[in-house]
Amino acid sequence: MSVWSRRTSQLFYVTGDSRLMVADYSVAGKTFTAAKPRVWSPATLLNVGFSNMDLTPDGDRFAVFLRPELAAPRVTMLLNIFDELTRKAPRRE
Repeated sequence: MSVWSRRTSQLFYVTGDSRLMVADYSVAGKTFTAAKPRVWSPATLLNVGFSNMDLTPDGDRFAVFLRPELAAPRVTMLLNIFDELTRKAPRRE
């Protein structure tokens, strides 16, 4: 799994142990030169058997699936939502 940045000279890829890496590169004429890869994020991605990452157009963030044990679960319960909406935005007659 790899993604070329649209804005910078960087190639992002996932290693066999599910880490997200980045390698800077340069092109001069017909010569392609890659720098030493480095870890882009310490988080470990979930191995789903297909590409589970994509780079945002600005090249600053990724959309990924993290391993469940690394992602903190968060649940929000909304009780009596209509009462709350009526209180915050009462009907006008």
